[in-house]
Amino acid sequence: MRRLVFLLFAAFILFGCDSNSTLPPVTVDLLPIEISPKSTEKTGMKYTNATFSNQSDYIVNSFLLDAKSEEVDEPIHFYWFDTVLPQEISPKTNCLKDLDPAQIEYTQLEYQISKDGIIYQITYDFSKEKYEVKSFEDLPDFTPEVTYDQLPYQIDAVIAEEDSPQSWPTVFTNNSDQIIVEYRIGMLLKDVNEIHYYYTEDTVFPGETSPSFWGRAPLTGSLEDMEPVTLMYIWKDEDGEQSVEFDYKTQKYSEGY
Repeated sequence: MRRLVFLLFAAFILFGCDSNSTLPPVTVDLLPIEISPKSTEKTGMKYTNATFSNQSDYIVNSFLLDAKSEEVDEPIHFYWFDTVLPQEISPKTNCLKDLDPAQIEYTQLEYQISKDGIIYQITYDFSKEKYEVKSFEDLPDFTPEVTYDQLPYQIDAVIAEEDSPQSWPTVFTNNSDQIIVEYRIGMLLKDVNEIHYYYTEDTVFPGETSPSFWGRAPLTGSLEDMEPVTLMYIWKDEDGEQSVEFDYKTQKYSEGY
């Protein structure tokens, strides 16, 4: 998905058009940001969480917030490359700094939104209260040779100890005609509103089931608190390696990395 975002960025440089004199279809007030209080994991790693709400009727494809604080000498960044549908709250992202939310000052927001086949790339300067807007046509939908439903996964849910993060073993079955050499599924853990990845680079031939690979489980120990959001997989054929990413929310494919 990140590769798609950068490809689209290059496309709007070539084909987009400036529209600084008008407001974008989705303004920043429809995408309110919430910075969480300071948090510390049991490992001792300190970080600051952030989410945003999509109160518009557009899909948000990416969301990049730059900020600053008197607590640190360098810029602060919060990045989302997750699909956030209308009226949804984004997954949590974090800045690996221990910050006081009240001291954070937003400087710039870059976000990409889409609707009805049109993508808008928008930059907002908080100090100038000024937008820069470019628009372009979305890439056409396509169906790859290997589709996501040919690679079903199965998670073995093991009851976790209370308040103790735990990994669950996972496998996938290759029901395609191609050799799968990489498989990464992003799971939204609803209990903490975070995306964690189950990932393997094992080679899996047609008709085979992969060896077990592991990813973080919800603290609740319930499969109902997990939701797949993205699947990236790579297969190898006579033309080399082919990479595809599938977005469960939009049901669309894009080039993988």
